[in-house]
Amino acid sequence: MNLSARREYVRDAQVRYQRAQDRKQKSRIIDEVCNTLECHRKHAIRLLNGPFLSLERPFRRREPHYPERLIEVLKSIWEASQYLWSERLKAALSLWLPGNKKRWKLSAEEEQQLLTMSPSTMDRRLAPYKKKLGRRIYGKTKPGRFLRQIILVHTESWDVPEPGWTETDTVSHSGPSAQGTFAYTVNETDLFSGWGESMAVLGKGAYGVVKALDGMRDAMPFKQKGLDSDNGE
Repeated sequence: MNLSARREYVRDAQVRYQRAQDRKQKSRIIDEVCNTLECHRKHAIRLLNGPFLSLERPFRRREPHYPERLIEVLKSIWEASQYLWSERLKAALSLWLPGNKKRWKLSAEEEQQLLTMSPSTMDRRLAPYKKKLGRRIYGKTKPGRFLRQIILVHTESWDVPEPGWTETDTVSHSGPSAQGTFAYTVNETDLFSGWGESMAVLGKGAYGVVKALDGMRDAMPFKQKGLDSDNGE
């Protein structure tokens, strides 16, 4: 879609959005704009609620502020840090950059550019790479949007009056592939005090997980009264 066609499409979507009779119609138009323009939902809403675009003036294309070389550096640190999410990646950059100086030979100005990059910009520039990875970096855990359809989610704080009632879950350390046997961390957290215990296991077999749970129960400074898990794979 060239710039003039894009502008005509936005103008048409604005008209249809303003004429929509209910929220469902407006929501469908917003989804359509997001898919067509490949933009964030909030940006689509701002376009549709903004002043009608003039078809005589073309869109201004803003040049990327960060060159591709810096995005390659950011991508390499993101991969080496096991795909940190943007907020943590920004905080970790200052720790990772010194070790990357020899490989990338960054100037002081380039380092400063990376350090001032916002988390939202990191998300936007890394989006193509994240899309290619898909679910592979998450091991065998199902995405939450599917689980929410079949599992009742408790969204309020737990009413726990004393320590001993714990939540447990496992974290896979499969890297980019979930094939074969790899390490997991079994985590257990007390809902009342926030006390946490963790143990590593090889694979996710019942024997290893139960043994880890027994060890963590003995290590806690209070008697365990209950254990809750999501019974995932």
